[in-house]
Amino acid sequence: MALAEDLFRDLDRMVQMGARASDLLLDPGPWVVATYRVGRAVRELPRWAQVPLLLVHRPWEALLQTVTGAVLPANANIAGGLHLSHTTSVVVSPGARIGRDCELAQGTTIGVGGRGKDRGAPSIGDRVYIGPGAKVFGAIRIGNDAAIGANAVVREDVPDGAVVAGVPAKVVSTRGSDDFVVRGRRMPPLGDLLQSFFDRGAPALRQLTTRPVQSPPRASLPASPCAGRGAAGAAHC
Repeated sequence: MALAEDLFRDLDRMVQMGARASDLLLDPGPWVVATYRVGRAVRELPRWAQVPLLLVHRPWEALLQTVTGAVLPANANIAGGLHLSHTTSVVVSPGARIGRDCELAQGTTIGVGGRGKDRGAPSIGDRVYIGPGAKVFGAIRIGNDAAIGANAVVREDVPDGAVVAGVPAKVVSTRGSDDFVVRGRRMPPLGDLLQSFFDRGAPALRQLTTRPVQSPPRASLPASPCAGRGAAGAAHC
């Protein structure tokens, strides 16, 4: 169910931001995110089940990486609600952790940094906005509801609700990411989804099934020329 829940949250945020069905199909962003979700789900299966699925998944993943420049490895731990604001050159380290409802703009890099025991990949909280061209390196923590400005280079922890910018990045505000991030919603239970479908479809179905069936009008026959002449007149017809 984790795959379905995360995909629902991803798509729900896109729809809340105004995406139409054509956008979901033609924009490479949803395809990149969905491919990551499927790849991560496949790697959680038993080994014997992984092999045939990966034979299909890996070429498709490689094709998307070539076309978009986006790298979302299945080993990265990314919660539901991820949105890519353009996919160009978005690179995430396999060791990175990203929370719910995060926004990654084009040119974002979330990579390994540091030396010795301090070397590692970032841990990013929920509802974090990372602007175009921003770079986040090292075993650092980016707090919940933080925002990282365009082209910033972040190598130190960022507090919850902080806005950072510059090279190296410094806190410039505490307004957070509320203006940049739409919050996702949890997927309703399957029963609620079916009930919602029934509530919407039942009235139309009921109208079709209860509509009275009207018989086609009978064609009127032309009056006989002998009508009204009586027995004597009818004998000459």
